[in-house]
Amino acid sequence: MKRLYVLALLTCFVAVVLGAALWKIPRLPYWHKAVQPIAFSHKNHLARGATCFTCHGWVRSESFTGHAIETFAGLPETDACMTCHALDMRILKRKGKNAKVKPELAKLAQYVESGKIPWQRVYRLPGYVFFPHRVHIVAAKVQCSTCHGNTAAQAKPLSLPLVNQQMDRCLSCHQQRHASVDCDTCHH
Repeated sequence: MKRLYVLALLTCFVAVVLGAALWKIPRLPYWHKAVQPIAFSHKNHLARGATCFTCHGWVRSESFTGHAIETFAGLPETDACMTCHALDMRILKRKGKNAKVKPELAKLAQYVESGKIPWQRVYRLPGYVFFPHRVHIVAAKVQCSTCHGNTAAQAKPLSLPLVNQQMDRCLSCHQQRHASVDCDTCHH
């Protein structure tokens, strides 16, 4: 009987420890590593004068989908790239296969032809979390790096989040900024 009691106690202990450990592990889709279609360097683009909003400009506007408030910042389409790379594409088109361009620009040219770059999302909040970028960026003046980490220093494309976007992190920020911590502010 004593053995059974010890075994039950040990099982409960393992379940609690395992549950606590799993609670701290980032939620899906962080379990997989995203493979980006272009070796995009945030560091290089920012050094050349781009900002977060050069490629993700709709986070400051109403929305890129036309809805009043959008919770997904979006991934850049080819027109965002063409803002700066239009000349590269014209040279590539004119010279064709003889053009000496970086391999990533050649990939970009192919995506421009198809009209879409198959970027893989790296950050994704659960469906029940309501996170309007516009409210945070425009109204609260939160820096992108607060939630996304030092993306500016990344020479390789992101494949995993730089910041663990768990609720305790959000609550801490809300408390520091004296923002609402009512459940229905962020959860629906």
